[in-house]
Amino acid sequence: TDLEIAVLRLPSLSNFSDLDPLETEASLRLRWIQPGEPLGEPDAVIVPGSKQTLKDLEILKNSGLADLVKNFAENGGHVFGICGGLQMMGELLEDPDQLEGGPSQAIGLKLLPLSTRFTPSKVLRQLDVEMIWPIRTRVQGYELHQGMTHPSNNSWNPISADNAGLCGRSKEGNCAGTYLHGIFDNGCWRRSWINHLRDARSLPSLPINQPNHAAQREKLLERLADSFDKHVEWQKLLD
Repeated sequence: TDLEIAVLRLPSLSNFSDLDPLETEASLRLRWIQPGEPLGEPDAVIVPGSKQTLKDLEILKNSGLADLVKNFAENGGHVFGICGGLQMMGELLEDPDQLEGGPSQAIGLKLLPLSTRFTPSKVLRQLDVEMIWPIRTRVQGYELHQGMTHPSNNSWNPISADNAGLCGRSKEGNCAGTYLHGIFDNGCWRRSWINHLRDARSLPSLPINQPNHAAQREKLLERLADSFDKHVEWQKLLD
């Protein structure tokens, strides 16, 4: 393998299937890191989604892993957040109604110029958006989260040409995130993001013309189902 990506194994990790497409990349090795474990020297860190964002953020801080990630980013390391991970990477998280049962306010990792306010209503929608970083291409995915997130200053650089869904990166360009679950399913975008990391290591780029992982998985499941229907006598099994 050429690259190592550290994924934070949050205690309340959600939507772990977001990382499945990366597991299929032969050039990558995913290393899951629990709070309290050393970060090492990965090529990138992914902060995934969380069912309890504020609680997981507090655990990251208390374990020292938050400081390790911040130091990694401050030294030019690439950090990418998805949904709750995006919220944690911001500057301020507010929960005035204590919907998560924790503190009403928390300071984020300060890797992105964002502030999040949790609200009772949930955002749930399918999206088809045009990304402009690290390549211009359309991607599909979905939003599923509580809270509204807004840029807190002008150093926020959108990585999507559409208003639907919040996707952006820091002024320095090494920290980025999105609310879009399934972002890595999109083969062209995924490979372009991997090539962004490879370029930092002076490694040759990989072909970006890749199929959608989710669509490919559905086709495989349909083929398996058809094969079972043809070769398995279901009624005998049920009897």
